Amino acid sequence: MYRNKLRIGSSAVGRDGRLRITNAVDFMQDCACFHLEDNPVLSRYFREEHCGMYLIYRQVEIVSRPYYNEKITVETATFQCNRAMGSRNTRLLDSEGKVAVIDYEIGAFVDLNRAAMIRAPQEVVDAIPMEPPMEMERLPRKIQLPSGEGKKGSAFTVPRCYIDNFGHMNNSKYIEVTEPLLPHDFEIARIRLDFRTALLEGETVTPYIYDQGNTVTVALMGEDDSHSKAIIEFRSKSSQSK
Repeated sequence: MYRNKLRIGSSAVGRDGRLRITNAVDFMQDCACFHLEDNPVLSRYFREEHCGMYLIYRQVEIVSRPYYNEKITVETATFQCNRAMGSRNTRLLDSEGKVAVIDYEIGAFVDLNRAAMIRAPQEVVDAIPMEPPMEMERLPRKIQLPSGEGKKGSAFTVPRCYIDNFGHMNNSKYIEVTEPLLPHDFEIARIRLDFRTALLEGETVTPYIYDQGNTVTVALMGEDDSHSKAIIEFRSKSSQSK
C-alpha cells in the first residue's frame, strides 16, 4: 500500500472548517500520481515514450470530512490492470485511522502526443504491483442521463488556471464547476465522474442539470451541444440512509 501523510491547512477547508471535497480529491489524485511516478519501470516508460494515464472514471464516497489542522493519511493501490487500462482504489483516513473518503478510479494508457489511447507493453503492466480491492461498492463507469430534458445552466469558458500538466482541465475542477449547481442543503455522499472528452483552455461549456431530488446529474456539453464532454452525478446523504 502506497501512503502519504498530510495535515489539513486553511487553504483546504470551507467556512465550516471541514475539508472541501475538491481538496480531498486533489489529495487522492496526488497520492495516485506519486504512486505511478515512484514505480521505476512505469515512470521510465512514461518518460521515454511520452505517454501517461488519463482518468476516465472516478467514483468518490464521502463518509466524513476531516477538520482543519487534522492529520490525515492517504492510501492508494492498484487492484487490476491490463495493457489498455487499470483500476485502483484510494482512500483518505482521518486522524483516528477511519475511512473518511474512498474512491474507485479507472485510468487508460494514452499517447500524450496524439491524446489517443494505446496498449502498454506487457512487461510494463507486469511491473505494477496488485493488491486486493478496498471494500466499497463499485458502480459502472458509464453514467446514463435521466430521461427528459435537463435544465440549461449558464455557459462558462474553461480558464487557464484550471489546466493541469496534461494540458486539459484537472479532474477535481469538474466537481468545482458543478457543485455550485446543487441545492443549498444538498449534502454530498457520492460523486461519480464519467470523463468522455478532455476540456481544454478556452472551451465554452454549458451545463445541463437533471435534478431528481436525492440525485443530481450534470452533463457538461461542448459548444455545439452535440455530445457530453463529461457527466457528473451527485447523490445526497439522505438517499444513502434510505
